[in-house]
Amino acid sequence: MEKIFFILILLIVISNRTTAQNSIKPIVIENHTGFDIKKYKQLFSDLDTTLIKTGFLIDKTFQLTPFANYNGSDTSKTISAWNWKILYSQIKESTVRSKFYLPLVDSIYKEDFHKEKIIPISVLDFSYEKIKDNAFENKLLKIADSKIMNVFSKNDVSPYSSHDLFAATVLKSPIFNGENATFLFDKSLYFTNKDYSNELFEIDFDDGLGFRKIEFGQKIQVRYNNIGKKIIRLKKTSDISATNQLQKTSQNRVFTSSFILQVSALFVPTYTFEVPLNISIPSNYPHGGGANVTGTAYVFTSDDSQNIKNPIIISDGFDPLNQRGIDSLYTMVNQQNMIECLRSQGYDFIILDFGNGGDYIERNAYLLKGLIEYINNIKVTQNKLVVIGTSMAGLVSRYALAYMEHQGINHDTRLYVSFDSPEKGANIPLGIQKWVKFFRA
Repeated sequence: MEKIFFILILLIVISNRTTAQNSIKPIVIENHTGFDIKKYKQLFSDLDTTLIKTGFLIDKTFQLTPFANYNGSDTSKTISAWNWKILYSQIKESTVRSKFYLPLVDSIYKEDFHKEKIIPISVLDFSYEKIKDNAFENKLLKIADSKIMNVFSKNDVSPYSSHDLFAATVLKSPIFNGENATFLFDKSLYFTNKDYSNELFEIDFDDGLGFRKIEFGQKIQVRYNNIGKKIIRLKKTSDISATNQLQKTSQNRVFTSSFILQVSALFVPTYTFEVPLNISIPSNYPHGGGANVTGTAYVFTSDDSQNIKNPIIISDGFDPLNQRGIDSLYTMVNQQNMIECLRSQGYDFIILDFGNGGDYIERNAYLLKGLIEYINNIKVTQNKLVVIGTSMAGLVSRYALAYMEHQGINHDTRLYVSFDSPEKGANIPLGIQKWVKFFRA
């Protein structure tokens, strides 16, 4: 299994990274067999899962992020949100019982968190098992018919060793409101196969105040005085009267997880007003089907009035999880103080946040079309628009403007800017596509 794992990693490493804006045609490989995930999983299909007391066998998955690095001990490594999500996918893949079903990692971030600007804390707290290094040598397991099977004996010696995984993270990072950050310790985001009813939780937000007690459902306001990387530490202490049937060796232990939060801004200026958009798409429009498309436009006028005089519209790029809000969008666009510099010169900035940042380009283009028409109707001058699209939004803007011209609709735009957009398409290596598919399974 280690050889197979090494080959997979090698294929991923040597694969070309995703490239945009080139004219290279994709190569179709005929009769490509590759690595068969289903066959690999079938290796474990005849194991007696009742002997796997924890319900999780990590040999079933590939440890791109090693479990042993995050066991809750003093030597556990600090984890990023990215590596935490990989751990989540790995523990999900390693389950041997349906009762330990975990949802897709992309689905655990709730829309309410985004709307309320809440920073949710999520935890993986599991006991798991792995095949002992000497399990085959000691004839506790065997391989027959291309499958791993149990060898039963009177000694009832387990072929598995038990271990702990304790890793926490924030599901939203970076943040852009460091002066008034709201964290939530949500019970629905605490994933475990243990009894944690008698546990004491403490957390240090790296704000200079040290550890403080935290309970499920509790919201905590934190004030940071500077931007940069923060190392947050979550500590779990087992009550001496608690009983853990899955792993008794965990009793009276202190588990600690350190994780990263990036504070990119302490605050964001208040926008002048917002424009909620909910537009019905014609049934004959590409990917329309008569459905609605939604989003929100945030208007920063030049003189803090309600009047728009010199409008610049900039749209958000690819955001399939819809985790970016106005705070992050403003901070990204305002690099080198661009927004505030242009506002001081009399320009009005309108930032469009798509309701579904991973929707069809054509659908989001229809939303932008509606915003363009709205801005042209309310502006108090004859000044033409500037329309800017970053990344995917470059294609959205291009499609919207072209569609309006084709339909004879006046977009009244003098300049279109496409920034870092895949105008000639994007080539994604097959290895990366397979990797994503595997960890989303």
